Amino acid sequence: MRFLSSLVIILVISYVAAAASKKEVRRQKKCEKKKNTFAKKCGESYCPNKYEKKKCQRMLKRVLKVCKIEPPSKEECSPQPKPPVWPVDFKWSSAGPVAGYDCIRILESADPHTWHDNYFCWKKGTKNPGFKWSSAGPVKDMKCIQIKEPADPHTWHDNFLCLPHDSPLHLQWSYAGQIANEDCIQWLESADPHTWHDNYLCSADPNPRPAVWPVDFKWSSAGPVAGYDCIRILESADPHTWHDNYFCWKKGTKNPGFKWSSAGPVKDMKCTQIKEPSDPHTWHDNFLCLPHDSPLHLQWSYAGPLQGKKCIRWLESADPNTWHDNYLCA
Repeated sequence: MRFLSSLVIILVISYVAAAASKKEVRRQKKCEKKKNTFAKKCGESYCPNKYEKKKCQRMLKRVLKVCKIEPPSKEECSPQPKPPVWPVDFKWSSAGPVAGYDCIRILESADPHTWHDNYFCWKKGTKNPGFKWSSAGPVKDMKCIQIKEPADPHTWHDNFLCLPHDSPLHLQWSYAGQIANEDCIQWLESADPHTWHDNYLCSADPNPRPAVWPVDFKWSSAGPVAGYDCIRILESADPHTWHDNYFCWKKGTKNPGFKWSSAGPVKDMKCTQIKEPSDPHTWHDNFLCLPHDSPLHLQWSYAGPLQGKKCIRWLESADPNTWHDNYLCA
């Protein structure tokens, strides 16, 4: 009798366990289905404040319930501040902290010329860049820029502005005017007579904006253009001074990734044929190419600008073979 009772208990426990296991399998399958549907229709974040649509909020509640997922904390769902943009989100002040900005004090205590109220600041609401100031040499385990003024006798040889190594900012210091092709912020202490009028902290934008068509582009038939980066446009078989022709985009903007070929299109790039049928000097196989993911969609015309497009004239005035009406358009 005891044996039969024990057997019944074992069978009941096994049945309950099997049923629970099947139920868990069904729950997991249901969970995966709901997660996939939610990801397709709404997104992959489980933060409710990410979704304006009530439908997505309802779907998210069901996902969290069915999948037994703990909702993210408020801290995890809080929007992260964006890094400050150089130079627009930074300011120098020689008269105390700037309203609406967070600041670091720039102090050389050995200098008597009112350096007690000088600050370098970044816009409130942006991510703290992690600056540290040292008037006694570089800070260990940080990337540091020496801030010096050789004409100032008050120990400006050991002052450094430092940043975390993973900072996107790449700063340079100049005590002799602005650095070419970089965005600079003047560090001026007008009460200091030791030539602080020409001192600048500079940086090139680590995330340059794309060049805007057509305002950020230029054609030149007389060498590279000052203030622009350029690609050489050369047809070596053409004798009409094509050695100094360039197509350029404004410095400080993102390199569009142009490649020029005078021997057919470049493999794995989207290419625009640059041709002039009236020119006998092998202009049938010249191409200007771009990466496939480029936002620029170029078209070439050898018979005037294209209607409805914005066009840049490619003129080589020394070439007699009708180069006066050739345009690159987008």
